[in-house]
Amino acid sequence: MKLIRPFTVTDAALLSTNVPEADGLPYDPLITFAAGARAYANHVLYESVQNGNMGHALDDPAWWLSLGATNRWSMFDQINGSRTTNPNLVETAIQVTGRADGVAALSLSAEKVRIVASVPGDPRTNYLPYSEQFGASAIVSGSPVAVWTLTGATLVENADYSPYGDLAADTLVETTANSAHKIASGSINIGWNVQQCFSVYLKQAGASTAQLAIKASGGNFVSFDVDLAALTGVATNGGNGAGASGGVEAVADGFVRVWVDGMPDSTASTAGVTCEISVTRAGAVYTGDGGSGITMWGAQLEIGDAPTAYIETGSSPQASTDDVFFDEIYSLVSADGITNWYDYFFNEVVIGDDLVVTNVPPYADPKILVQVISKGSTAAIGSLVLGQLRDIGATELGPRLGIQDYSRKEADDFGNYTVVERAFSKRGNFTVIVPSTSVDALARLFSQYRATPVVWIGSDTYSSTFMFGFYRSFELEIAYPTEAICTLEIEGLT
Repeated sequence: MKLIRPFTVTDAALLSTNVPEADGLPYDPLITFAAGARAYANHVLYESVQNGNMGHALDDPAWWLSLGATNRWSMFDQINGSRTTNPNLVETAIQVTGRADGVAALSLSAEKVRIVASVPGDPRTNYLPYSEQFGASAIVSGSPVAVWTLTGATLVENADYSPYGDLAADTLVETTANSAHKIASGSINIGWNVQQCFSVYLKQAGASTAQLAIKASGGNFVSFDVDLAALTGVATNGGNGAGASGGVEAVADGFVRVWVDGMPDSTASTAGVTCEISVTRAGAVYTGDGGSGITMWGAQLEIGDAPTAYIETGSSPQASTDDVFFDEIYSLVSADGITNWYDYFFNEVVIGDDLVVTNVPPYADPKILVQVISKGSTAAIGSLVLGQLRDIGATELGPRLGIQDYSRKEADDFGNYTVVERAFSKRGNFTVIVPSTSVDALARLFSQYRATPVVWIGSDTYSSTFMFGFYRSFELEIAYPTEAICTLEIEGLT
């Protein structure tokens, strides 16, 4: 049995989110609201119940109906049933004060969840502009000029979802020309004889081989030829290029992160380099088929001999001091109940709705990014809880689990039922073996959180034992010289 003691998320702690505040206007007493119009203030959404509603206080029930927390803040309102929603992706970054080695994402509607934790570190920079917009143009002397240049290829923008759920990946498609099939950045003034690393996320789109290159002038370069299917590659020094190496690692949804590093010209110090991504389905130069290609997202050029955490850029280089120490993606597809091949192929796909992560390293004051990903549909999360873990003890076999249903089911005189579906809450009864030396500390802990909802983790194996709520009762029985017995009755929030 573990619990996560929640960190309180405030306006100052919520660093960023891609979720709009609410479906409505910020409340202004000088605006006239019609019946049914919505306004929000202090992260609470209200609905006008009358026409001609101007200047009336939001707590006046004759004029306003409180609808609860706004969409952005529903995940923090301690109500599992009210959910924060957004197309494809809910992304939230929180600055924690203290430590948070536990993260709970509950009442989910998603395919996967990504959790990234970081602390301040050495500054680093992505020197490539428009790192996710390979078709972007910059205005030069009053005219648009392509930032990335195509040769023997066309670009399909926003053709696929990125590894992290947003519709932002572009596909590079070879033409039928007998040429190289590539896209190249403009000149980046990073220097030649400095160790640098160019990385990008790639996915097969009819072609399974590609090349990344950092090029100086005069035929000097470092490159890495990669097999996206086999996850292997070969690095090459060209001309005065030196120290070429590279790598490839699987990420998610068919994407791999590929990189090349080295010095494109070890004999010169100050000059610009270009970064190239090529489709090499039939070699460096060949007649394309007009349809094969690779999907690209997240290009990065940086100083160093290995890729660091990706930094998104716009029209100019972007710096970051985030030192990422935890970055994991969790699939919510469940194999529960699949016991044979027939079930595997023909049973419906079950998606879990609760995720609890208990292995985040306990760094002080981390920034934690949570991405709830549901490609092509609405991503939703009912509760997001970050905080410090406390291990209470070993849960005995035989916990009793259930729910309290608040739906209304009434039968008339003829036995016909009227059913009104409402919220429910989890219930659980647990017996936990704890060290006798922890009895006093646990008694103080439970007293401290008697009126504060926490995340209870009965067992890491069963998500049905994850509950966000209160204990209705607890008892500590000092039964043995070295061990005590703790009984807990947990009541979850709706």
